[in-house]
Amino acid sequence: MNTIENCPECGSAIKTVPAGISHKSGQPKPYNEFKTCSNKECSWKPQSQSQPQPQPQIGGNEEVLKGLREIWTKLDTMQTFMFENCKCKEKDGE
Repeated sequence: MNTIENCPECGSAIKTVPAGISHKSGQPKPYNEFKTCSNKECSWKPQSQSQPQPQPQIGGNEEVLKGLREIWTKLDTMQTFMFENCKCKEKDGE
């Protein structure tokens, strides 16, 4: 049997927000399922949540970005070298 919980502050229904990933800060941040009041103007939050669930690992973004920057720098260097040393320029002008 499903029971409907009501907010102790305003009496509105309590809703369960499923676990997911927040993008508000610009960097993805996983969060666990939580309960909150369905009334957006109410500021009620549960005093304590049940045992925290392990969050999915999404770390390492900084390392990936660093690697991509290194690759981009190398590609830029290669492009500069090719344009400076390629005989293509002479053929285009002929």
